[in-house]
Amino acid sequence: MTTIAYRDGVMAGDSRVTYDGSLQGLVTKVFKSSRGDLVGLCGDTSALPTLKVWAEEKHCRGKIPDFGEDNSVIWVQPDGTAYILEHGTACEIQGPFFAVGSGHAFAKGAMAAGCDAETAVSIAVTFDAHSGGPVKAVVLNATT
Repeated sequence: MTTIAYRDGVMAGDSRVTYDGSLQGLVTKVFKSSRGDLVGLCGDTSALPTLKVWAEEKHCRGKIPDFGEDNSVIWVQPDGTAYILEHGTACEIQGPFFAVGSGHAFAKGAMAAGCDAETAVSIAVTFDAHSGGPVKAVVLNATT
């Protein structure tokens, strides 16, 4: 599956792609839209092209697409408002940090102990059998 975590303006995610129990390769699952939104996909990476089009061209203008039955999307707007998107619906989430995916419990535990999002996903990658690869991070309101 995956681990995506968010804390203090940083979204981080693992990069492992698996299929039917085997390692297939690596892909970036977190990105920043040209508008400044942070977006991360947990689940079937075949939804990434649809997610990227939605983030760049269509969000905030009508219906949220259903990105797939087993997928969760974390979407953080430039003002810091955060949502989990599942089954074509958006649920606003509030709190100092949050995580989704198969390694979410490891990541949330790490953040509860004071780790940043990137370190939390690195810890999840160490212990979750379904997360792996290099950890990628994107920053909200980064000047560079």
